[in-house]
Amino acid sequence: MIQNQLKAFQKLALNNFKSLQTRGLYSFLDTKDPSRRTTSKNSYDNLEKENHYQASFLEEQEIQARMLKCAREFPEVNLKQFDWEADFKKLGLDSLNRVAYIVSIEHEFNMVFPDRVFDNFNTPEDITRYISSFAGAFKKSQ
Repeated sequence: MIQNQLKAFQKLALNNFKSLQTRGLYSFLDTKDPSRRTTSKNSYDNLEKENHYQASFLEEQEIQARMLKCAREFPEVNLKQFDWEADFKKLGLDSLNRVAYIVSIEHEFNMVFPDRVFDNFNTPEDITRYISSFAGAFKKSQ
């Protein structure tokens, strides 16, 4: 009976809410239900292991452009006067926004900064240098 109600709800939700049609519906089913699909080891082994959408190297200009894209999310930051050597407080980011900015950079570059490194980021240039060394990027041309 519960499964019938769940199916009726899913039909109702999909028909009435167009936004749900583009994403999966999560439903909680009994784990002993024989119709529940499990992922086999073979299907897991066939998944891609590498990210083919990210180059193995990044130029400094690309790193900075992507970091500026992240900075656009913060209205406190004046992008016209963005100084790569300025402290985050001088850029207008308080401690909470500083963490949010660095996390958005992590998402942008699909990487996670270790805590010991994360705490030592004082300027955007520090982050650029770290990403450059980590991603095997080209160094700044002299």
